[in-house]
Amino acid sequence: YKHGLRRADRIVAQTLRQQRGLRLAVGLESQVIPMATACPWSGASREVRPHSAKRVLWVGRITPEKRLDYLLEAARRCPEITFEIVGTPNKASEYATGLLDQAARLSNVKSHGRLPRSELSQLYLNCRLLCCTSILEGFPTTFLEAWSCGLPVVTTFDPDDTVARHGLGRVAANVDEVVLQVREMLGNDETYARVSRAARQYYTENHTVEAVSRRFRSVFEKLAVSQDTANRA
Repeated sequence: YKHGLRRADRIVAQTLRQQRGLRLAVGLESQVIPMATACPWSGASREVRPHSAKRVLWVGRITPEKRLDYLLEAARRCPEITFEIVGTPNKASEYATGLLDQAARLSNVKSHGRLPRSELSQLYLNCRLLCCTSILEGFPTTFLEAWSCGLPVVTTFDPDDTVARHGLGRVAANVDEVVLQVREMLGNDETYARVSRAARQYYTENHTVEAVSRRFRSVFEKLAVSQDTANRA
């Protein structure tokens, strides 16, 4: 891996965190180009309907670092909100079994297990927020899937401070703040509409296949010119 890095003419990282990590680990510079995600539902209209007004989506593996227990505690404190859970543990564990048992006892929590993309798309379109309770992530694909249809996020992990810097949702440090931010986002239609528009615009400008392809093309063209200049010399 290091041999390949040192022989490469250009290095691309997906996030600023990756860029800093590469510099610290091997002393090499890179250019940040965000990852692209093609979402089949990204062009769909997602109007706020009465049945979706207070629905929050959580998508992920049921493992300790994902902290589903945060979401379940939020559900206990917010009985007026429906929480939709999509995901399973990679392997059976007492941790996952215990949390799923707790979820089954909460009337405002629906556990869907693993869903095909077509059914997951309907949840993205019919819920009003995506909630992430992870300790650490890379750059979650779920964020891109949500933003592609204007779905804001309330998250305990903010990759490259993207959510905070671009106004794509709210960042929470603990369960208390998760509850506060979820309620505030669902309780203010004007704020919600502004954040929803920002999320959709950010995805369109930075994470569609077309937007990312243009950035890669620019890298390849500059590299070709520099090599041609070197060969002529």
